[in-house]
Amino acid sequence: MEVGFAALISSGFVFGAGNAIAPGPLSVIILSQTLRRGFWSGFVCALAPLVSDIFIIGLSLTLLAGLPEGSLLFDGLHILGGLFILHLAWGMWKGSTQPKEQKQAARPFLQAVFVNLLNPYPYMFWITIGSRYIAAEGALQKDGAFFLSSFYLSFLAVKVVMMGLVLGGGRLLGSKGHNLANKGFAVLLLGFGLWFLWDVLADLLPEGFL
Repeated sequence: MEVGFAALISSGFVFGAGNAIAPGPLSVIILSQTLRRGFWSGFVCALAPLVSDIFIIGLSLTLLAGLPEGSLLFDGLHILGGLFILHLAWGMWKGSTQPKEQKQAARPFLQAVFVNLLNPYPYMFWITIGSRYIAAEGALQKDGAFFLSSFYLSFLAVKVVMMGLVLGGGRLLGSKGHNLANKGFAVLLLGFGLWFLWDVLADLLPEGFL
C-alpha cells in the first residue's frame, strides 16, 4: 500500500498517541516507576518499546502472510505474558515505595522490555496495521522511517505528559499515599495478568460452558 509523506507522518502521530494512551501493563510499569523513583526512571521505562519493537516488528514482517488471532503463537504469548505480569504484580505489591539501590536501576527497564515482548497486542498492531505503513510485500520500505519516527515521538510525548500528571499528583499524596498508589498499580497489573490468561482459557473451554 503506497502512502504519501503527509499521511505517513500524521498516521504515525495518531497511532503513536493512541498506543501511548491505551491502558496496558507497560503503562502501569511506566507510571508506577515514575511515582516511585521519579521522572527519569519512568522515562527510561517508556523507552522499552524502542528496544522490544525491533524484535516485534521483525517477527511481524516475517509473519506478514497472516496468522489467525487464535494461533498457538498468540496463545503462548498470552500465557507467558499473563504469568510474567502476575509475577510483577506480586513483586510490586510487596515492594517498598522507597528508591532501590542504584545497581538495581536497570531492572524496571528490563521488566518493561519483557512485558512488551510477551504482550501479543503489539504483534497484532504491527501485523495488521503498522506493517501497511512501513513495509511493502513483507519488506521494509525506506519511507517507513517517517512513520516510525513520528510514531515513537508521539508515543514518548504522550507518555511524558502522563508522567507529569502522575508526578504532580504524587507530590500531594505523601508517603502513605505513595504506598497506596503503588498497591493500586499492583492491582491493575494483576487484572491485566488475569485478563491475558483468561483470554486463552476462554477459547479452550467447551462451547456453552460459560
